[in-house]
Amino acid sequence: MGKVSEWFGPLSGVLFVAAVVVGVAISAGVDSGPSASASSGLAEFREGADDIRTGAFLTMLGVGLLLVFIGHLRTRFRDGGAGWAALPGLISAGSKVVGGIMEHRATGKAADQLQEGAKAGIGVQQ
Repeated sequence: MGKVSEWFGPLSGVLFVAAVVVGVAISAGVDSGPSASASSGLAEFREGADDIRTGAFLTMLGVGLLLVFIGHLRTRFRDGGAGWAALPGLISAGSKVVGGIMEHRATGKAADQLQEGAKAGIGVQQ
């Protein structure tokens, strides 16, 4: 079978995708939309607290696996010769762009939910 580093690097990429997909699917099952009152919203979060924790744990585990996978890719491309010399930098830049886009979308969605929740909390109708 070879050394662990030969097969765990590629496997960590697959495990990253699986952990993030399952983690997000579990967390997405919790309805966190605006509700009629603060107490009912709090009750919804308390009922789904275990799902939120499990989803967050799996997502964090996936991020750790992503770091292992990126390290594996960087090593493989660095050892690939001069023709591949720019690829690690391109992958790093691309991952930062994708991460920035994902953060921007998540922050925007959270702000929209917060605004809708505030409107529902003070009784503003659209």
